[in-house]
Amino acid sequence: MLYCLIIRSQHEEAIDAGYRHLDTAIVYQTEVDVGKAVRSKIQQGIIQDMFIVIKLWCKYFAPEAIPVCLDKSLNDLQLDYIDLYLVHFPMGLHVTQQNCIFVKG
Repeated sequence: MLYCLIIRSQHEEAIDAGYRHLDTAIVYQTEVDVGKAVRSKIQQGIIQDMFIVIKLWCKYFAPEAIPVCLDKSLNDLQLDYIDLYLVHFPMGLHVTQQNCIFVKG
């Protein structure tokens, strides 16, 4: 919990300092906190626009997995859209249930 508050606080401080380009990914496990920070600053009227980049993790290149990952990121970020969706790195990994990032451990 403390870690989440630190991450959110760091993003809020970055926005306060003028940063308008944020880069995140599902695998970083910070999208919820990034979304809360952005939403908070939008509601406070501090920002009106951001450039948000997210990345598709290399285990989810299957065509049916891409929209699932995008929807999860949008939901976690509390956004209707993102500005840029990148492939994290162009090397696919094998998906197994034991190392699925969607499973809470």
